[in-house]
Amino acid sequence: MRAFIFSYGLIHTIIMLGITIWASLKQSILKVSYLFEEPWYIATLSDTYLGFFIFYLWVLIIEKRWAFRILWFILICLLGNMAMGIFIMYRAASLSPKATLKEFLAGKS
Repeated sequence: MRAFIFSYGLIHTIIMLGITIWASLKQSILKVSYLFEEPWYIATLSDTYLGFFIFYLWVLIIEKRWAFRILWFILICLLGNMAMGIFIMYRAASLSPKATLKEFLAGKS
């Protein structure tokens, strides 16, 4: 299960990194302020950040060190799904090879 979870985190991160690079090459993020006039853009952005917050609540529950809790909060806010994929890999790497998905989600090593 550990290898599967780690692989998912890696694929998740690579996909998001690829999409981000592609979008950055097409248009600078600094030139999209007009999107804030679009209701669906605001709705989608709100949905995204609420999802980030739910993921961060899981991080907050399973991560015991405050410095790491703060670090992951900043990374998730700045990097979004890329940081979430990296966190999944980080957690998977700390699991025993025979760990279950339940142990992964519960924050047990």
